[in-house]
Amino acid sequence: MSETQDAAEKSSINNVGGSYPSETLNYCLEICKQIYEAKGDSFVSTTEICAITGKAKGTMIMKISACVQYGLLLNTYGKGYSITELFISIIKPEFEHAERNKRLEAINNPALYKKLIERYNGKSLPSNLGLSNILTEYNIHNNSTAKSASVFLENCAELNIIENGRLRYFIPNSSESSSVKKKEEESNLDNVEKKPPFNPRREDENAENETVIIIPLKQGETRARLILPNGFDNKDLKRISKFVSALQDDE
Repeated sequence: MSETQDAAEKSSINNVGGSYPSETLNYCLEICKQIYEAKGDSFVSTTEICAITGKAKGTMIMKISACVQYGLLLNTYGKGYSITELFISIIKPEFEHAERNKRLEAINNPALYKKLIERYNGKSLPSNLGLSNILTEYNIHNNSTAKSASVFLENCAELNIIENGRLRYFIPNSSESSSVKKKEEESNLDNVEKKPPFNPRREDENAENETVIIIPLKQGETRARLILPNGFDNKDLKRISKFVSALQDDE
């Protein structure tokens, strides 16, 4: 490693700032579930969170901090804490595979974890003791390195991203996710309507800038046509979904 690369890595490590999640992602999800069930997406104070969870303020500070680091809670100055979209997407996933992807996204949110994943992805992970020693390089206090290492390795084990001792952190890209979603949509439709199958296709070969999706209705007796511009993405589909939902609400 060159002196420039070494200096850059040390600077990157120092930017972690000594913070670390004191609890696993699963533990923090349970805390946030309690908050969500009690207050929904309203702002809550530390005192209110303690009342909801039945825990003393002294023991909750680090736990709340962990929830914020994972991206499950948002701390807004002057208002308090609120549930995030990431949390909602984990407990109420739009598709079966989405929950795991969002969990993987969450453990890459803490600054420390981001650096550890960059450093060890595809490589052998140190033991708990070995990682504890390494964490001093990231400004983690000596009294906290063992706990920090244990929580990180437990997260990796719970998400099953350790294979033969190596870290295997991978989130499918959007095109792969879209492919999985398409298969799930086709499977769900097949369970209701056996003919004709859901088969998005271009109906007008001359429409270079459009894709026409044929949707069977009433047991295949009629069809709906959804015309989309080429290059549409998941955000566009969500907008369409909200519009259709609004039509249903008006009935």
